[in-house]
Amino acid sequence: MKRLFSKIYFAKEHFKMWLVKLVKFPYYWVLFKIYPFLNPLQKRQTKGPHMCFYTYSLLDCMPEGWNKAFGLQMAKEIKQWLKEHNVTDYMVIDVKEKWGRLHWYDNGPTQLYRDVIVKYEKISSKLCVRCGKKATYVSKGYILPFCEDCMRKEKSIRNFIKLKKD
Repeated sequence: MKRLFSKIYFAKEHFKMWLVKLVKFPYYWVLFKIYPFLNPLQKRQTKGPHMCFYTYSLLDCMPEGWNKAFGLQMAKEIKQWLKEHNVTDYMVIDVKEKWGRLHWYDNGPTQLYRDVIVKYEKISSKLCVRCGKKATYVSKGYILPFCEDCMRKEKSIRNFIKLKKD
């Protein structure tokens, strides 16, 4: 009997996961049509038609707060820069948080990095990773910026240092 319940639970959770993916599919499909460099499968695809089930974008690799605060704005600026400079083979390799800052790895020109990406890497260190508000605390150990509200939620897990005002 216990085994039957575990199989039913697994099937229910599996169904939920695929339902979420189906709901998000149109959003990612449109996003990749506008910003093809955000497609994580872009580097693996070759010429020809491809049927793939989009379940995430490279913007989802950055913390939720940063994604809300400037994710699409950053993508717009990168696309604008690529258009102005006639760059066609741009590809994002990896997006992640490291040392409390955004790290964006790509095969783009150095000037793009200086003009657009560095700006957002600096901004990210001053915004909360959970909600995108202005960060007032930074965690010790694994360095992450937090606002006061999110710091209270994480206080039982982490130790914090209050940031100095700029």
